[in-house]
Amino acid sequence: MNTQENPIVLVVDDERDILETIKQTLEKDGYQVITTTNPYSALSIVDEQPIRLVITDLKMQPMNGLDLISRIQEKQTQVEFILITAFSSYESAVTALKYGVHDYLEKPFSPNELRLVVRNCVEKIRLNQENKILKQHINLNHKNSKLIGISDAYQSIVNFINQVSHTDSTVLLLGESGTGKELVANEIHLRSKRYQEAFIARNCAAIPIHLIESELFGHEIGAFTDAVKLKRGSFELANKGTIFLDEISEMSMDMQAKLLRVMELREFTRVGGENTVHSDFRIITATNKSLKTLIKNKAFREDLYYRLNILEFHIPPLRERVEDIPLLADYFLRQFSKEQNKPAFSLTPEASKWLQSLPWNGNIRELRNAMERITILSNDPLIEIEHLDFLALNPNDPVALFDDVVNLKDFESKYIQFVLNKYKGNRAKTAKVLGIGTTTLWRKLSNENETTESNHN
Repeated sequence: MNTQENPIVLVVDDERDILETIKQTLEKDGYQVITTTNPYSALSIVDEQPIRLVITDLKMQPMNGLDLISRIQEKQTQVEFILITAFSSYESAVTALKYGVHDYLEKPFSPNELRLVVRNCVEKIRLNQENKILKQHINLNHKNSKLIGISDAYQSIVNFINQVSHTDSTVLLLGESGTGKELVANEIHLRSKRYQEAFIARNCAAIPIHLIESELFGHEIGAFTDAVKLKRGSFELANKGTIFLDEISEMSMDMQAKLLRVMELREFTRVGGENTVHSDFRIITATNKSLKTLIKNKAFREDLYYRLNILEFHIPPLRERVEDIPLLADYFLRQFSKEQNKPAFSLTPEASKWLQSLPWNGNIRELRNAMERITILSNDPLIEIEHLDFLALNPNDPVALFDDVVNLKDFESKYIQFVLNKYKGNRAKTAKVLGIGTTTLWRKLSNENETTESNHN
């Protein structure tokens, strides 16, 4: 649930007048309300909808309110409850509290009493959600983590880090460019028993071929023309710590053979040297290419591949972490605002949702660069969609689609269709990205279709 939006409220009561009164009152305050007179129907609704608040009558047939609460709690632990009763007493209040009910309303109750109880309950839900997110961050941030997210894909990254960090086994990180492979590698190091020692990161593609052996293994004085002093290489510097080799696929076959030997023996000689240097290191490697394809093309050693992929993990691209995009964008905006000595930048809800609809082929790195550009070039700390038009690289991007928008309703309609098309008609995914319930999405699409048919007629 977005902590800035009201949760969906389910109201269960066998008196239709009560249902209608509650629905009208809460909808005026911006809540999405689902009602039912049947407790068994309520159980199905909770299974199908992201319900976070249930308001239920105590005396109902064929199941009373407390039994309904118990049934829901067996399957959903994040739901809060408000109990409606015409038989208020000390005993009923104590019983309600034992069932985990947030509060109860005594019939008859006024609209303002309902609003107050619901508002307090919603605030509790928001605080619980914020605490949950905070705890997820604290699990990593206690060692200065920069990992940010709340999505299932983000959680898979966290789970992998938790599983492998306590070991010394070799890790191979796969994924597109810009997904944060070095960040994940550093996180594994920070959560390992080696966290007080060095984390040495090297990009194999960025080191000239004639210097890579010296860079990794070091050299002695006089080993070559410019070797005027002894150099300790990355593997030696990583003793007791972790070495991270990014773009391992770019390493030459000759260097691959030498790397394999170093991994097996944990020893090497500096370029131009004779003495054996021992190093106790953990190695993590990464690539954005298919090593199996390179093996078939005789461009990567198969024995090295099997040595590297003891613990293999594919880091998901940003387009599979859409829920994390607003958090990441906000983090980068605050970071660059501070660096530029500017007021804190923030995204409007429309701009935030628009960012979630972009493909982000450059992943987190592309998002980071975009937010840096905004803080440098913009003087308006409130970022609207028009401030992001530089991200529209082709006519299929949202900015081009919205050129003929004439009002807010038109914008909403086009935006919903854009996201729906992006996820190939998947309404559940579309509703999640839009931050609305599937029922609301269905209603908006139905209204749009009715408008279209009316215009045609």
